[in-house]
Amino acid sequence: AYTTLFKENGVMHAFGISVARSVIGAGLMLVVTGMAAYVLAAPDLVFGRFFRTVFVLTMYLSAGIVPTYIYMKQYPLLNSFWVYILPNLCVAFNLILIKTYIESIPRSLQEAVYIDGGNDLQAYWKVIFPVCKPVNAAILLFGILNQWNSFIDTQMYCAMDEDLYTLQYVLYNTLSSQTNIEALKQGAMTVSGQTLKMAITVVTVIPVMCVYPFLQKHFVSGIMVGSVKA
Repeated sequence: AYTTLFKENGVMHAFGISVARSVIGAGLMLVVTGMAAYVLAAPDLVFGRFFRTVFVLTMYLSAGIVPTYIYMKQYPLLNSFWVYILPNLCVAFNLILIKTYIESIPRSLQEAVYIDGGNDLQAYWKVIFPVCKPVNAAILLFGILNQWNSFIDTQMYCAMDEDLYTLQYVLYNTLSSQTNIEALKQGAMTVSGQTLKMAITVVTVIPVMCVYPFLQKHFVSGIMVGSVKA
């Protein structure tokens, strides 16, 4: 079943799309969300309370499916790989976690950078970002899991372009199919549709199992900090 599965170009291509969106999307999300959190954590930010409230409201209020679809179409992001990346660059929940962690860091670290002639950009990347390693690891894992497991955006925005199908969307189509996949022959061997379904399910789980052990320690630490101080 696995041999048959990996010989299918559509499955391997979908696997590549899922890996690409998980790595690029999670990485860019961490950069953008972290820098936004650093700005919002500044105690002297003008209209800081207003901006923080606006970000929090996005967690509870949504424009809905139809306005969002029209928004994606106008820019245009439909049938584009960037529809997986750009809408998820700043996630309010992750922003609050990072902001809370930054607020627990002594302000004197940033002031030391200013005394040495540095600016806010240098203060964040050279001091704050390395110190935020636990929460950054947690946010990175959040981003990877979110991107890897997403398939609704593929169904809504990229259903007409098979080159942008993700592995989860292929799995969704496979599991939701009412008819058994026609047997694929390898010489005299026949692979049933049910066997292929189980094989592709395992393939979608293995990458997450490989990533999680390396981030587990920081993941738990980052979540505990956010849960206590938020």
